[in-house]
Amino acid sequence: MINNSTLEKIAQQLGQVIPPQLQQTTQAFEQKAKQILQQQLTKLDFVSREEFEQQQKMLEHMHLRLQALQQALAEQQPTTMAPADPDTLSSS
Repeated sequence: MINNSTLEKIAQQLGQVIPPQLQQTTQAFEQKAKQILQQQLTKLDFVSREEFEQQQKMLEHMHLRLQALQQALAEQQPTTMAPADPDTLSSS
């Protein structure tokens, strides 16, 4: 998730675009912008980079396990269960 310092930087950048005549309201605007950003970002379903990478590694691991299980199952199936070859069926 985005930390408070990042939100403060964004709010400050937004405050910098306010004309100098309105500098008195800049601080109030920055606070309000920060508050709105925090509210909206909490509504989104973000995960941290670390959590994303951990989930990605787990998914890759599970994919490898699934492939190994599929191969083991294929090796254990008897050859009589193999799909029929259309060429051998027509020659009968």
